[in-house]
Amino acid sequence: MRAQTVYKKAFVFDFDECVAITDAKIHVYRNGVHVKALNSKEYNFYEKHPKDKLNFSEFNNGELILAAKKYKMWPVIRNISNAIKTDRSTSEIYILTGRNSVVKSYIYEFLKRHGIEIDIDNIITVGDNIGKVSISEEKRKKLTELVNTYDKVFFFDDDPKNIALANSIKGVKTRLVENYVK
Repeated sequence: MRAQTVYKKAFVFDFDECVAITDAKIHVYRNGVHVKALNSKEYNFYEKHPKDKLNFSEFNNGELILAAKKYKMWPVIRNISNAIKTDRSTSEIYILTGRNSVVKSYIYEFLKRHGIEIDIDNIITVGDNIGKVSISEEKRKKLTELVNTYDKVFFFDDDPKNIALANSIKGVKTRLVENYVK
C-alpha cells in the first residue's frame, strides 16, 4: 500500500475589509488642513495629491482592532480553522496586512477572542515603512516566500493591486474580496 501524499496549503487573508472591519481612518491633510478621512477600502482607490500628507495613526490603535467586527471572509477563515482544530486539514492560516507591527498582538488577540487560533508568527505585517514602500510589493514578496514553503497558497485581499501582483506568482491562487465603497 502506497503512502498518501499530503499537500500542505496556506490560506492567506488580508485583515482589513476581508477578515474584519474597523473604524480606523486614514486622515488626509493638504497644506495643514484636514481634507478627508478614508477607510482602508477607500484608501485602495485614493489618488494622492502631491501636497497631501497622510496620517495612519488610527491603524496603530489596538483598541480599534479589538472592537472590530467580523467581515466577509470570516465564515471562510472560521471553517478552515475548525478543520485544522479537528485534524481534518493540515493547512495553515496567515494574516498578511499592510498594518504596522505594533498591532500584531492585537490582531492575534482579536482572532483568539473569536475562536481563531493561529501562531502569532503567522500574522505578517508589512506596514512599518508605510509611505516609503509599496504595500502591494511587500505583500508580493511575502507571498513568494510562502510559495516556497507550501504546495498551494490561497490569497484573499480586497485591493485589486495586491491581487494583480499576487496573480503573477506561480503557485498562488487569488480571490478579490469585493465590497462597496461607502
